[in-house]
Amino acid sequence: MNTANRIIQRLHRFTGTVIAIFFIMWFVTGIVLLYHGYPRVTATDRYSHMQSIDSIGLPYLYDIPGLSDTVAAATVSLCRTSGENVWTISGISRHVATPMDATPDTGGRYVLDGDSLIAPKALAGTDIDSIARVWANGAGIVRIDTLRERQQWVMYERYERSLPILRYFFDDDERSEVFVAQATGEVLQTTTSSQRFWSWIGAIPHKLYIPALRKDVKRWEGVLLACGLFCLVAALSGMYMGIYYLVVAVRRRQGFGSPFKSRIWKYHHIGGLIFGVFLIAWGISGSLAMQRVPKWMVDYEGDYFVSSSKLWGRKPLPLSCYRLDYRQLFDRYEDVKSISWEHFGDLPAYLVVTGTEEVYVDASSEGSVTPLNLSREVVEQAVERYFGKDTPYSMSQMDDYDEYYLSRPGGYPLPVWKVDVDNNDGSRLYISPSDGYVKYLNRNRMAKKWLFSATHYLGIKYFVLHETIRHLCLWILSLGCVFVCATGLGIYISKIKVSQRHESQS
Repeated sequence: MNTANRIIQRLHRFTGTVIAIFFIMWFVTGIVLLYHGYPRVTATDRYSHMQSIDSIGLPYLYDIPGLSDTVAAATVSLCRTSGENVWTISGISRHVATPMDATPDTGGRYVLDGDSLIAPKALAGTDIDSIARVWANGAGIVRIDTLRERQQWVMYERYERSLPILRYFFDDDERSEVFVAQATGEVLQTTTSSQRFWSWIGAIPHKLYIPALRKDVKRWEGVLLACGLFCLVAALSGMYMGIYYLVVAVRRRQGFGSPFKSRIWKYHHIGGLIFGVFLIAWGISGSLAMQRVPKWMVDYEGDYFVSSSKLWGRKPLPLSCYRLDYRQLFDRYEDVKSISWEHFGDLPAYLVVTGTEEVYVDASSEGSVTPLNLSREVVEQAVERYFGKDTPYSMSQMDDYDEYYLSRPGGYPLPVWKVDVDNNDGSRLYISPSDGYVKYLNRNRMAKKWLFSATHYLGIKYFVLHETIRHLCLWILSLGCVFVCATGLGIYISKIKVSQRHESQS
């Protein structure tokens, strides 16, 4: 064996031994993640606990102080909180003076009291207790802790502005915990004993969701990158040595197999040759989990993200564009819990939460309530406004998922408008006509789909649409990789035992 091969072998021994335990942990916890994710409050959870708006006596929009057909507002929405219909109004332009002490253009939440807007009633401690108890299905409160810094179940950066947070412990069978923002009464997180158990053996170790680490996003991303690269070095050096010893066997005329006589060495060698490609793939995907594909690999010039607000525009429309009276929504939909004034380019729309679902309604014309259906013309105007009228593009309607617009059935909405822009970035957009959802890709993001999603959890169309087969393949690959790592550890342990035996004999 020459010097270069000897160095690579030592590199594999060192990196492989160090990272083997972590590799085993990641594969085992990854299997758990297939079935049990990290706890979170979903939109459906939130909507199911919202109060229905009292439609009796709702005012004509322009009867609300500060609102008229000559103004535009960045935010107008209506919901019901603590038994009151609450208006959220902000960013008013071209408004007339109002007798209010706090005018809507400062932003705020208001209750209509006759001809005036007043602040909603302040939340008392008993009100927050009631909110938390509803989310725990009426269970009894055992204890309440006040959190003044982010902790395990509320450690994302977005929770910082909600501090202090009240943590409720309940006496139900699932030992539920509910986390509520003390200032607003918003429920931020809920957990049960089952969710916490599976998180501790699944999401938390797999994603390194440790508060001391995860609270500092940059440091957390750096550690994930370093671990991924370390795994990649171990896997690449191992694959190289596996091929090297395969060639050795052929040259010794031992056939196309392993030259090792020791059973554990042979298992590790053969297993590494079979599953080494997947270990390499998971090393690459793990290092890219929170990173973009480097520009030196796939360059791009424009935006990496194009959100819905970027494409459709952030400038609000004059309220006169909303020709459909919002009160008609209550005639069409039952159990209306929230109404928001939205827009898609120059097309006004209402976002209606009814029951546990979201529905977008075209607000551009009087008369009947019509679900939103963004036309080709509206989408073309948005694309040309964002990319420029001189930028060529092609557009078609897509009725089925493809490799880049992909989710389990019932996930991403269908049909969608598919727009391919002829620019240096190879930009592509998928735009849902029913809710204006925008998914944007460029060549860099397309490359990440194959380097991360496709390899890390088999995010490929066939597997995503055939969940059972995807899970079976991930089980086989994960257990195979665990076998490779376990035999590697076994070799290291046996070497230690031999070394200790020699020392004792000497």
